[in-house]
Amino acid sequence: MEISLFHVIIINNIFLFKIIEGFYFMIDGHIKEIIVVDSSAFLHRYYHGYSNLESIYNGKRINVGALNGYMNYIFKLKKEFPHDHLIHILDPEGGSAFRKELLPGYKSNRTDKEEAFTIQKNLLTQVLDGFQQPWIQADGIESDDIISTYCSIYGKDHFVLIAGQDKDLTQCIVDEHPEGEGLVMMASLVKDSRGFNIHERRNEQYVIDKFGVHPAQMADFLALTGDGSDNILGIPGVGDKKAAELLNKYFDIENIIMNANNIKGKLGENIRAGLDTLPLMKQLTRTLTDLELPRIEDIPPVKDKELNLFVRELIHAENYWADDLTEYTQPVPSLNRRPNYDRFIK
Repeated sequence: MEISLFHVIIINNIFLFKIIEGFYFMIDGHIKEIIVVDSSAFLHRYYHGYSNLESIYNGKRINVGALNGYMNYIFKLKKEFPHDHLIHILDPEGGSAFRKELLPGYKSNRTDKEEAFTIQKNLLTQVLDGFQQPWIQADGIESDDIISTYCSIYGKDHFVLIAGQDKDLTQCIVDEHPEGEGLVMMASLVKDSRGFNIHERRNEQYVIDKFGVHPAQMADFLALTGDGSDNILGIPGVGDKKAAELLNKYFDIENIIMNANNIKGKLGENIRAGLDTLPLMKQLTRTLTDLELPRIEDIPPVKDKELNLFVRELIHAENYWADDLTEYTQPVPSLNRRPNYDRFIK
């Protein structure tokens, strides 16, 4: 039977909403829905797309396009995906401490140090507070690890949606949790045929079709192929296709190492030459799932009406989406009625 776009089905007496790509959304409140946003990645994306919007901050003209684009995106994300909780996950200054201990050159190839982006990155938490958006950032812990841990905590009995672009996060995807009724999927921005940004919903089958392996094998996959964006080299001569073939035969890095002498030709030579580094590469590509984190529902939003006014004006927020993001419905005041914003200037 062909499933229409708005087809309601019942499984185990739970009403589900099925969309055309084959993903299920709870609509009776039985399973709560949580969105975790890879904020730093999206801020970077909008920095390159919204570069001409400026404001005066602390007496200086600064670019605020990334902040405007990001908050506008959050408005659209919240509209498209009904949810009980949404949390913004931020990368720390300096990145992952334990990965840099393992590999001093980890992400050292990233050279995006533009002042215009750094200023906006440093203002993001204040903007989130102004729009009553809960967020979390942990010293020395990458956002991928926080997201992965939250997926581990909530994935058993919640629908967890990862709003993110990073293929590292595909290892978190779970269509059916083995111990409960929960699931984890991704929503990533892609261009449609008209050039507009739309969400591509990514489940286990997406990962299998795209990379040739199961989400649970993605850390092994990236250890073999390497990840140029993170300065992880992988095994020479092993691309996506060859990595998928190896993992479909041997399942994981550990079994590949055990069977390295049975792998023929140049491929076998390269793998045997990399036996000492493969376990390290997997440590780098595998996201952490056991961090001690606060419960998402226990992270309160900041309530400050004047801060809301300040960030609206700072990033040139449109009232139609700014009003939707907070409990405050208010226009930016005229100059003679504006509060004193000095306490918000860092």
